Amino acid sequence: MKNNRLLVVTTSYPVTKKSISGIFVKRLNDALSEYFEIRVVCPAGIECNSEGNISQARYAPRKLQILAHQAGGIPVALRENKLIGLLVPIMLLSILFTTFINLRKSNKIIAHWSINGVIAGFCNLFYNRPLITVFHGTDANAVGSSIVKTLLALLAIKLSDRVVGVSESITNSLKEHFPRYKNKIHFLSNGVEEKLFDLKPEDSDEFTFLTIANLNPLKGVADVIEAFAQVNNKRARLLVVGDGPEKKELEHLATKLRLTDKVEFLGVLSPDEIPHVLNNSNAFVLASYSEGRPSVILEAMASGKAILATSLPGILEMIEPDYNGFLFSPGDTGKLTELMDALIGRPDLAESIGCNAKQYIFDKKLTWAHTAEQYLCLFRSIA
Repeated sequence: MKNNRLLVVTTSYPVTKKSISGIFVKRLNDALSEYFEIRVVCPAGIECNSEGNISQARYAPRKLQILAHQAGGIPVALRENKLIGLLVPIMLLSILFTTFINLRKSNKIIAHWSINGVIAGFCNLFYNRPLITVFHGTDANAVGSSIVKTLLALLAIKLSDRVVGVSESITNSLKEHFPRYKNKIHFLSNGVEEKLFDLKPEDSDEFTFLTIANLNPLKGVADVIEAFAQVNNKRARLLVVGDGPEKKELEHLATKLRLTDKVEFLGVLSPDEIPHVLNNSNAFVLASYSEGRPSVILEAMASGKAILATSLPGILEMIEPDYNGFLFSPGDTGKLTELMDALIGRPDLAESIGCNAKQYIFDKKLTWAHTAEQYLCLFRSIA
């Protein structure tokens, strides 16, 4: 392991056992731990970490360290409190310093999101370690529309040996915007935990829809509630998992639409609790207005759920309409209601679509173990 020490630099990571922030980064790390001794650099949070391999970058008194690990991450934290933005430069400098210190004992680097690719890249000028930067969506989707984020992406790509887009649309977009570097840009999908394949739902008289999201306007949870309010068959319920700035408004909306006995807000669940709630649902709904390649859809597909999702580029790559899921345009609550009614009226259709969704994940080998093997191959390709 001494010759295979991997440093992972990220602004989103579960620093406590119950945290879901950046859980997909941890899932990848867990799979990569078969090949590497891993150390993580991430911003510090309000609570201390529970693992010895995390180096938290302190940037303020503990109670003010709310930038990175709350629901919705840094963008939501800045929208809720613009003054907290004054801490961003300090946080980035702290991540840079912590990365530089830890890089001395590391042989390879993975940086998640472009800003961390830039930070790791600058530190790596002194060490020349193989560096892979991963684009997840929030950074890649803004390329071309934001000068600052376009320049950040360019610099991250230039400083990296290899670049990963977690969706084909992200990968193709990066290649189109930065054709000079297209040969170093690759598509590697996130994966799922294999235990999701073994879930066996219990029989129920109710048809249960599930949505898991950060509760902010871009996730379209209000659309899900409004669509659900219009379903004809009342033998159904909706579970909402997550937290965020829109939670109170969504609860008020459910009350206004007289759905308090049909819509249940479960709050934030730990990663270990997600399989249970997936197991007890019939269909998964994602009504986002912007996404990369959402891992939560991969998990719902692996657990055999019928998918109802917005027709965004990263989602279009996974969902074949009427085969392993159904698509609707962002904001089209009428279409979503129609799809909900169709599934409630035909549980056999939901089961068939869910089986096809699970088979898709299985056929594409979209497990974290396989994803880790692909990253290992990518490191080996670096001369």
